[in-house]
Amino acid sequence: MGHNTPQFLYIMGRGHSGSTVLDALLGSGKNLQSVGEIVSGMPRTEDLCSCGEKIKNCYFWNAVKKKFEEESDYSWNQATEQIVEQAHIKSFYKTWRGHNANDINRLKEINQTLFKSISAVSGNKVVVDSSKEFTRGLFLAKYTANGKIIHLIRNPLAILASNLLRIKEGKFKILRYTFKARKTAFPFICLSAAGWLIGNALGELVGLVERGKVLRVRYEDLCEYPSRELKRIEAFSGHDLTDVIKSIEESKEIKIEHMIAGNRMRNNGSFVFSPSRKSHRKLPLQHSLLGVLITWPFMLKYGYLTQRLQHSISKLKTHTTRREIETKQPAFSEVPVSSE
Repeated sequence: MGHNTPQFLYIMGRGHSGSTVLDALLGSGKNLQSVGEIVSGMPRTEDLCSCGEKIKNCYFWNAVKKKFEEESDYSWNQATEQIVEQAHIKSFYKTWRGHNANDINRLKEINQTLFKSISAVSGNKVVVDSSKEFTRGLFLAKYTANGKIIHLIRNPLAILASNLLRIKEGKFKILRYTFKARKTAFPFICLSAAGWLIGNALGELVGLVERGKVLRVRYEDLCEYPSRELKRIEAFSGHDLTDVIKSIEESKEIKIEHMIAGNRMRNNGSFVFSPSRKSHRKLPLQHSLLGVLITWPFMLKYGYLTQRLQHSISKLKTHTTRREIETKQPAFSEVPVSSE
């Protein structure tokens, strides 16, 4: 790897897995620059950057674009088209086989120049990209040597709960298509659950390409044990995350500067990471059972199924204990009867 070649951290995973939060956390570290979702954000120039400006008017992204076009043989629009097309799920097999050396070399040059331009404009050596796309993760793992990949996973039932809300709002998206709400959420819950299963199966395949390049992180573990998980990422990536850990432990505000696409929380300008805060979204029982039925192989692999069974057993024991205590208590207080 050349001295001037920037490094990157790429976050891959399913939607609503907490990638924007992890991206923002890592971007607050020394020499790291958060950029959000490159694949989704680059084409949507009318959308807002987290700085509050439209992406097309943001001074940071305009500077990156100018730098890129100075360094590359391709225009910004050409680069955007190439990156978006390669990241699509339909390109997974082609990326895996890698028959066309010209295509591979062109995409390598585009990505390296993009990361280099972001690094030059931001003054930070490491670019954090949370595009999440597994096909992009495969490309970066297989054909680049200057970065690491985090496979971020989250309990599928939590993701289904988030998607159920979007289904009702008519904003459910899968494979880059937006579906309108229907009378029943059943088919979309099936699609969402199957997407979680297939997506993470692809993520596992990416991990097989370069075993030392991919680290699996559970979002729930990041929330419950943030210092421990960030130290794992630090050891894996070789990047100092001391400042990030300190900010979390001291409940300090973490700034969000120039992230494009991703969760709306990026538009707040800053946030305080609250590990104990949990989602209040509930998934109806029938949808939970359906989700488990479809996703159980990887729920078992990632420990979610065992965790759920243990939680159910614990609740059952608590309920049984309460019933036993209630049955042992007298139904009424005994009042002594006078002999008079």
